[in-house]
Amino acid sequence: MPVKKNKKWLIFLLVVILLNIPNLSTWERFQYPETYFFELFERVLKCGLLSVIFLSLFSKPWMAWVVNWSLFLWWMPFSLAARELTGSSITANLVATALASSPGEIKSLLLSLSIYWILIFFFWNALCLAFFYFLWSRKNWQWENSVRIKCIILSVLMLLIPYIFLGKSSEFSLGNNIHGGLVDKFIEEDRWNGFESDLITAFPYELPLSIAHYFKAKAVVNWAREKKGIVEPEIKLRMQENAPEVIVLVIGESSSRNAWHLFHKEAPETTPRLSKRAQFDDGLLIFGNVVAQATATRQAVPSILTNQPLIWPDGKANIHATPSIVSMAGKAGYETAWFSNQAAIGQYDGIIAAYAEEANKRAFLNPSSFTRQGTYDNVLLNPMTIALNEGEKSFIVLHTLGSHFQFLHRYPSGFGPFPMSEEITQTYANSIAYTDQFVESVIAELEEKGRRAVMIYVSDHGQALPSKSCGTTDINRFGAEAYEIPVIIWLSQQYREVNGDAFHALKKNINGIYTSSSVFGTIVRMIGVDGLRKDESGIKSFFDRTDKNTPQMVISPAQREVNFSSAVQRDSCFIGK
Repeated sequence: MPVKKNKKWLIFLLVVILLNIPNLSTWERFQYPETYFFELFERVLKCGLLSVIFLSLFSKPWMAWVVNWSLFLWWMPFSLAARELTGSSITANLVATALASSPGEIKSLLLSLSIYWILIFFFWNALCLAFFYFLWSRKNWQWENSVRIKCIILSVLMLLIPYIFLGKSSEFSLGNNIHGGLVDKFIEEDRWNGFESDLITAFPYELPLSIAHYFKAKAVVNWAREKKGIVEPEIKLRMQENAPEVIVLVIGESSSRNAWHLFHKEAPETTPRLSKRAQFDDGLLIFGNVVAQATATRQAVPSILTNQPLIWPDGKANIHATPSIVSMAGKAGYETAWFSNQAAIGQYDGIIAAYAEEANKRAFLNPSSFTRQGTYDNVLLNPMTIALNEGEKSFIVLHTLGSHFQFLHRYPSGFGPFPMSEEITQTYANSIAYTDQFVESVIAELEEKGRRAVMIYVSDHGQALPSKSCGTTDINRFGAEAYEIPVIIWLSQQYREVNGDAFHALKKNINGIYTSSSVFGTIVRMIGVDGLRKDESGIKSFFDRTDKNTPQMVISPAQREVNFSSAVQRDSCFIGK
């Protein structure tokens, strides 16, 4: 009898261990090495105690196994795969990627998994089934009530110790938030406080908590979408006879103009493809004096898309926010699409996702996040091709991950002018080279279609690298390079043939002084404004002439509006100092 009793409790211990296998993986080790082992121990201990409490609710081992297998253990291989392939646990962003994808895209995502993981999934569940039969044949086995009660009491007490003796509590509250209104909501939905904050990255809680987090975040995105739908844009678009049949807006990420050899000949050879195209393609227009209005994505991108954004570049909410160029293009007769390699929800991405919701078709194709490996930007090319084939008039936004830190995560191993390097400035150069390849691929696809097509590439903001002259030893967004962005406009031959005046106007202005907000006005002018001539909309664009005194108003790191050129003269290492 003692032997049988020991076997029964060994099964109890085995299930507790199985429920915590993914929690023992080392996927977070290099993200915060100083505290990693302490946090790993804390999470495994908490999850282990919760597993003990849950198992202690069952008296029969076979029943405990069936419940745990059907709820948690069957999908454990997916949890392990997520950690290995995306560098994170299952997250709300991964849930968003799945739910925002079509069945065909989900199928492609699953097929992209190594056969190794598929075999593990089936083999693991076959083992689970075999173990069920083993326990079913011993269905008279029971875990003693007295021992189970002791396990519950002891586990609960151990879980309460940090809260009783250390006073552990939430570190965040909206009352301490310096932002207001709209931004508050995105920050609030992205914070997990108290007990569940330790569990959102732990198996088996990661999936249900991530699903809950997704719907909470999605509600904020929907709220933001409705908020900007209350006020109609002051202007309405009407597609002119010679308007582009296809417009592709590529939004880059953290791309500094000086890192592009195309713009800055002293830079490494980071743009071989576009530099080659510039030698023979008159339709490639290179705007070399454009700055971002802000150096945070969620503050910079909205003003690229509309002249009445959800939040202004300084981060303040706009009570007069309107739908963006995506909605305007849709009402003008374009089939609209938004394909993103960034997240669909979150404190940093939710505001941008609210604009993506305006598109007829949308897909978020990065199951990870901007802090980890994730997918490369070329994942956006196939959806773009499909959208081009399906619509006669297409307006497509491609939101890339570009050169977001860590740079070596943004391109395949062995790519770029410094293929074997891990040095920060060289990996940044490699990420720019990958953007060069991506943009050239977009242009080549449009060129092949033979339609009146326009491609506009604009980075949300730049990136300042470590600099001896500035005394900086790490990347930052304080200096001029964080504002100086590349802008490229490509016009197909078919578009240029019937829009000669527009082409020559843009070509004359490639050295003009602009901010990224001119992208919106440029697209408006290309499509056409209902009831007005194209030059009467009153919205700044790359069609408008500028002079050396034209101000470039940007938001400094101190969140003050400054004239960029004046700020650079004072201190190019810290704008607005």
